[in-house]
Amino acid sequence: MDKATGMAKSSAKGGFKLFIGVSISSIVTAVSLILVLRLLGNPDDYGIITKALIFPAMLGLFKDWGTNSAMIKYLAQYRSENKLHCVKNVMVTGLLFELITGVLLTLLCFLLADFLATNVFQLPETKVLIEVASLTILADSFLKISQSTFIGLERMEFHSLTLILNSGIRCFLAPLLVFLGYGIMGAIQGLIVAQVTTGIIGIIIFYIAFLRDYSKKDALSKMDIKETLKTLLRYGLPLSVSAVIGGFLPQFYNTLLKDTAALGNYQTAVNFTVIITFFTIPIATVLFPAFSKLKAEEEKKTLRVVFQSSVKYGALLTLPVSLMIMVLSESLVFAVVGTEYTPSF
Repeated sequence: MDKATGMAKSSAKGGFKLFIGVSISSIVTAVSLILVLRLLGNPDDYGIITKALIFPAMLGLFKDWGTNSAMIKYLAQYRSENKLHCVKNVMVTGLLFELITGVLLTLLCFLLADFLATNVFQLPETKVLIEVASLTILADSFLKISQSTFIGLERMEFHSLTLILNSGIRCFLAPLLVFLGYGIMGAIQGLIVAQVTTGIIGIIIFYIAFLRDYSKKDALSKMDIKETLKTLLRYGLPLSVSAVIGGFLPQFYNTLLKDTAALGNYQTAVNFTVIITFFTIPIATVLFPAFSKLKAEEEKKTLRVVFQSSVKYGALLTLPVSLMIMVLSESLVFAVVGTEYTPSF
């Protein structure tokens, strides 16, 4: 019970830091989206933006093969066991794997842009948009590897920082570029510049604050990237199957919507669910490293208490918010994005 209490305090502290980051990030992202939608003034344009981002989002699902989740698990576990050389191995292996797959998938997306625009979407004008949007895959690689480290080592303040930076840069650039006459391309460029900048900053923090520090503490041990990668994939691959299916299907459904106005309205409606993530993301994020510290066979009672508490308090926060969005959907759509998006509610 003492361990459960300690975990609860640590999770609550990390959850509060993350709640602040997610809340600020979500609000700023919402402001950015509202400004872009208002400036574009046409669901068709937003539908085209959504189309251009579909394939990069699909390919991005195959980028890490579950290694990000495995990094969080093993970083938390090895840190609690004081295995410094293992922590360093996990960070370096995760970084190399994520960057290699990110580069390859970015090139693949860029090369397939013409085929996708002409034959799949039947919108030749989206070719350049898809080529530019392919950079989001590589940018997300930088961002995810740093965020996985921050979560696994329970430094939620850095994770919150990357979220706020990403949304802040996007909120400034995307509406500005649309206002200056760059239209759809400006909106996508604002998104990409924000991700690339935040990803680079995240990698710098990852190296200076964590990788270099652990390398100094354990300078004599040798790197064992091959075995570490096997460990990460053994844990991560089963998780990646559900993640790929869960992420792939919504993007696939988006390709079936040929009417860009309908797609724009649909995506607008989906964006309102971000309010729920104010509560779900901080809870889920802090619980992952917390559960990773437990030894299920030896600490069954502690595991039961922590699990029951997480489900109870998670539902207590998220259910009322979900019901509120359902009841107020029409008013929210009219007040936030205007009558042009009436089908969204």
